[in-house]
Amino acid sequence: MATRNEYFPQTVHHPGETLKEKLEEMQMSQTEFSIRVGISEQIIFSIVNAKSAITDEIAILFEDILQIPAHFWTNSQRSYDKCLETNKSKNIKQTRKRAILILDENKH
Repeated sequence: MATRNEYFPQTVHHPGETLKEKLEEMQMSQTEFSIRVGISEQIIFSIVNAKSAITDEIAILFEDILQIPAHFWTNSQRSYDKCLETNKSKNIKQTRKRAILILDENKH
């Protein structure tokens, strides 16, 4: 059975950060972008500020305006979400280990 080598970075940036950089590069405001894409400015603001995720549907709309493939946006979002979950899981495991150590110390 073959083993898989996978890279799990400690941090991954929300794709909204990339969107913000791209809009600045294009000299396009979030308001103008929201009008061109056809979704509310509030949603764009939430994505840029890492408060909302980029869905498959939104990624397709972004592709048309930004000329960046939809799969880039969806893969970036999935990587970000996976990193968050991995870090959350690590924190839970560390907390569990500490709790077990405390319990073991109290038994003695």
